[in-house]
Amino acid sequence: MNRRSAGRVFCAALLLGLLAAFFIAFGSEYVRCRGEKIMASETDFTQPVTIIVLGAAVWPGGAPSHMLEDRVLTAVQLYHDGKADTLLMSGNRDGGYNEPDVMARLAQSKGVPLAAIRCDYEGYTTRHTMQNAYRHFGARAAIVVTQEYHLPRALYLGEQAGMRVMGSKADLRLYTDARWNAFREFFARAKAWLQEL
Repeated sequence: MNRRSAGRVFCAALLLGLLAAFFIAFGSEYVRCRGEKIMASETDFTQPVTIIVLGAAVWPGGAPSHMLEDRVLTAVQLYHDGKADTLLMSGNRDGGYNEPDVMARLAQSKGVPLAAIRCDYEGYTTRHTMQNAYRHFGARAAIVVTQEYHLPRALYLGEQAGMRVMGSKADLRLYTDARWNAFREFFARAKAWLQEL
């Protein structure tokens, strides 16, 4: 390959890289802005409301991680405040642990009756959770509970699944991996945008 051909290949690769970066940034920002608009809107639900609690890591021995514990505690408070009659615990039970059952036990220990708790064991991703809530659990209006960095994408995907949604921030403490989560979320939002095109 001569120098001119190599230069053309380099320029083409650079252009493709710049285009890819643009679409990733555009998609991520679109989802963030749409999610924040939903968060800021005044939502008055007339239909029954489901509190959707998004799964997170479970530590060895079955203890919820700090993020997961805070999500459940926030949802429990919403339940006791009369915001909804049903909590949907959604997460994964593969890989040697069971997020929904850990979440359900914690909610029960805080006074939520078992009859008010439903478990989605196929909430492998945020997108799965929202689609499952609509398709399999009949949710049409939902309060989505997760940490603030995650809420815009969760609300966007909830709306895309067909639900009317509002968010509840579950940031009850500082998290040591906050910067990593924000970095990862940038790309997760772009992926969500592409999946919903």
